[in-house]
Amino acid sequence: MSSSTRRWHSGLFASVALVLVCVSLVGPAVADPSRKKVPQVTAAEKAAPPSVRAERALLAKPDDLGLLRDTARAYLAEAEASPSKRDAVAQHLERALRQAPNDVVALLLMGQLEIQRDRPAVAILYLQNLVRVAPDNAAAQLALGDALSRVGDENGAARAFAEYRRIQGMPPLSDGTSGK
Repeated sequence: MSSSTRRWHSGLFASVALVLVCVSLVGPAVADPSRKKVPQVTAAEKAAPPSVRAERALLAKPDDLGLLRDTARAYLAEAEASPSKRDAVAQHLERALRQAPNDVVALLLMGQLEIQRDRPAVAILYLQNLVRVAPDNAAAQLALGDALSRVGDENGAARAFAEYRRIQGMPPLSDGTSGK
């Protein structure tokens, strides 16, 4: 092989190698239908309330317990200002509790929801179940004390608040009250 042919081959080889490197870095010129496109988040989506963003995530994995709880939590936060969202909270929490009847987060959120709905007697049922499942859960004891107080069970409320103080490492109150 002549030197000019070798130079031509090596030049061709270098050109082909460069093209292959570029294609591998940039990607094929023809769209690959098997590649999934990553959806771009629009400004409107970024400005959407947390419950809308949580619902969108839940669409991809409708039975994901964590996403159900996150969605319910987002709606519950918004339900303070917009009580119409409470039904959505209940719907997500009921689905979560069907999957995991003793889920600590779902039970606590359901108790908080029922207190928001001004249904403390119903909240007590969820919160008592929660206290059986997680007796050292301070938030459960605090919410249970609140619900018991709302139905007029001051002794039960005092016990729950005292338990809350114990879990938090707070000394008992000297006057025997719950501190609430």
